[in-house]
Amino acid sequence: MTDTSEAAGRAHIPPPKPDDDQPGDDEVAVRVCIRFTETCTYELNTTVSVPGDLAANRLALKEAIAEDEDLWFDGLDAARCLGVHERDVLAVQRLKAIPPASSGH
Repeated sequence: MTDTSEAAGRAHIPPPKPDDDQPGDDEVAVRVCIRFTETCTYELNTTVSVPGDLAANRLALKEAIAEDEDLWFDGLDAARCLGVHERDVLAVQRLKAIPPASSGH
């Protein structure tokens, strides 16, 4: 039996891939929860209470402050970040799909 259909003998040609810069026709809005980390630089002027021998030794003072965030962390204002150096997305959880807006017709 011979296939006389128009598609007989033609190679399957896949549809063109959508351009990554252009949204596809089936694009939908999705509400998500994103967990990420940032590496930021801050500059904080504050007063800390440390033993006198630490105050006199710059390296020892730095080590004590690095080891005990309770000495200074409460005074940190996260909105005063001087710059974000790195951002890593750790997890994404889809909360729900948002239905497309109707055109009112």
